[in-house]
Amino acid sequence: MAVVTIADEIRAAHDKIKSLVHAAQVGDRDLTPEEDLQVKSLVAKMEALQAKRQRHDKHADLLGTINGSIAELALSRRPLFAGGGEKSPGQTFIESDEYRAMIDGGLTRGPRPPLVVEVPLPGGLEMRNATPWLSPPGGYPAQTMLPPVAPGQPVLLPRTAQLFGRRPAPEGGQTPYLVDASTGAAAPTAENTAKPEIVLTLQLKNAPQEMIACYAKLSEQVLEDVSGVQSWIDSYLSNLVLFALDGQLVAGTGISPQLIGLVPLAGKTADHAKGATESIPDAILSQILAVSTNSKGLPVTGVILAPDVYASISTAKASTSGIYLSGMPITDSPPTLLWGRAMSVNPALAPATALVGSFLYGATLAIKGGMRIAMTNSDQDDFIKNLVSVRAEIRCALTPSVPAAFGLVTGLLGT
Repeated sequence: MAVVTIADEIRAAHDKIKSLVHAAQVGDRDLTPEEDLQVKSLVAKMEALQAKRQRHDKHADLLGTINGSIAELALSRRPLFAGGGEKSPGQTFIESDEYRAMIDGGLTRGPRPPLVVEVPLPGGLEMRNATPWLSPPGGYPAQTMLPPVAPGQPVLLPRTAQLFGRRPAPEGGQTPYLVDASTGAAAPTAENTAKPEIVLTLQLKNAPQEMIACYAKLSEQVLEDVSGVQSWIDSYLSNLVLFALDGQLVAGTGISPQLIGLVPLAGKTADHAKGATESIPDAILSQILAVSTNSKGLPVTGVILAPDVYASISTAKASTSGIYLSGMPITDSPPTLLWGRAMSVNPALAPATALVGSFLYGATLAIKGGMRIAMTNSDQDDFIKNLVSVRAEIRCALTPSVPAAFGLVTGLLGT
């Protein structure tokens, strides 16, 4: 029997209200008195549940404050995933009502039902609900913005998934999106003459929402080390899921259970092979300009490099002085931009290649809810061995609406 969380109850009430309103819209009618009363009751229930969740969060914060040793340890280092005051996946999990109830009730009560907690998306993957070309007040933060870094701590390049525009995935197992294959262009026109026509060709496609998951087994004694569980979820389990997601966004075949990836994607801008007289940055710039042209002016917002390409750029030296051109390796501010575009490294790319694209405008990463952390001691022989199985998973889909907004650069390490 699955554990029903406060978030589940809020989501169920929300879905019920949506279904009632949708039925009225389809029938082109007002809500019936019974439906109106039910909606008001559900709204009141959602408000009460939200207040309850806020109280629990406040109590969890209080417990964290009085636990001085753990609090000082947490503040003494930069979290790998959380930033700007956000809770990490591990912190959310150990502070959840379900986990606390399990710990407080003791760990020797026999086989337990699965404990499932939905945690916030780690790695700076918060949702961007607004349409990307309609900037909110003050504009969007820079795509390379990362949590503050204390002196002596590393500067991290953004993950591949961070480059994309993001939105919640819709209900159901498919994410519909439109692929633009329109022709024509705007042009100056004289008075009383026909205006240029844009022939719209929009193809409706569906991207399947696929699951990326992994699990591991822990000793039950480990669960009582609350700070250790939080650190393990943040630095290991969540990271493995995000690492696999980054790989799928680049190399996924689109054949279930794989996501649609950009490298196998049909309709991309033609590959640009590095010329004999081109440097690596020059070849990448040539493809940036080609992609922007072929996508009818969409701004190229990022560059993904294969590890060997990033290494070659980072270790390039001046021919006479031998000084590292990038300022590496001894610097507190290694480069995170290439030609003014956010730079990411992804081992799923083939060696000697780079992928440039309008990641923010040409594709969207649709994510179903948050990352789910599940735990049970009822798998296989876990109970008799004092083990628990812990699983992390996310469900998402990539919707590349403008394939021409992406293009590969090849042969970057050739002579």
